Amino acid sequence: MSKSLIPKHPIIDYPDYKKFVDFLENKYKITLENINPYEFFRTELLDSLDTPNLDKYLGKFFQGRFNPVPTFKNIDDGFNKHLKFEDFTSKDEVRNISLWGLSCLKNLSFDTSVRLGKELEIIQSENPRDGRLDVVGFAKKELLVLEAKTSLFSLLSEGRFKYQIPSYKNECLKIIKGHNRVNEDEINLSIFLFIGGEETDLYPPNHPDCTTGQVGNISKIFYDQLTKYEIKFVSANALWAMASMADILGLRLNWYDLLPELFGEDNTIGLLSGGKVIVQNNSYEVKPLNLKG
Repeated sequence: MSKSLIPKHPIIDYPDYKKFVDFLENKYKITLENINPYEFFRTELLDSLDTPNLDKYLGKFFQGRFNPVPTFKNIDDGFNKHLKFEDFTSKDEVRNISLWGLSCLKNLSFDTSVRLGKELEIIQSENPRDGRLDVVGFAKKELLVLEAKTSLFSLLSEGRFKYQIPSYKNECLKIIKGHNRVNEDEINLSIFLFIGGEETDLYPPNHPDCTTGQVGNISKIFYDQLTKYEIKFVSANALWAMASMADILGLRLNWYDLLPELFGEDNTIGLLSGGKVIVQNNSYEVKPLNLKG
């Protein structure tokens, strides 16, 4: 390959399954390629922090408080035009945050049989329009679906998540049940909102890092709806935290082991870079996690 044809950023490739049923059966014809956003932000992080500060930065993740992603200096107009990571995840569901989720899941996969897909069509039996699963992963009997949203404000103003998540869950379970019966398999399903934008918008209303608790009770409205519709979420920053810790600190963190365990308790409602969010008696708490032990 000539030097002029070498891509400026590492490429992420993934099968173009097109449909969820094809994903389950691992049937596809072509592979798609995109710039790997995780590798871009990883390079920016390493360029912006020296080793002592890097260790300190990564060590603050999942310790109860929000840990901001550094501001980036080396903006590349061919890929990222934003100074802040949160600006990147808040702009485009398909090109930015969905691709970000896919790249992080790939970085959190150590099993060679891991299967990842993006923008998969799924029939909705009670809706004339087919649905589209933004990010899907499968490994070791665990199937994960991420429904991408660019920010808390767009999520609430749109309002569709309250019906999308239950609908997608029901349709996926129908297909999985048939697959399990035919193949004598036992696939487990997890489906989460995957939210970009300012992560501080997503902290519970009484948390010291919450920026929406006093703005029309937006945070309380969000959490009340999560509880009412039995919906759980993961922030874009939380996947950044896990992926960068696994990569740079050399930790063996697998999404298909970690996420089902973290959300295995009924009172776990979300995952932020500060820790997991639990709900008890209509109050919410961010609990620190130890992912190094």
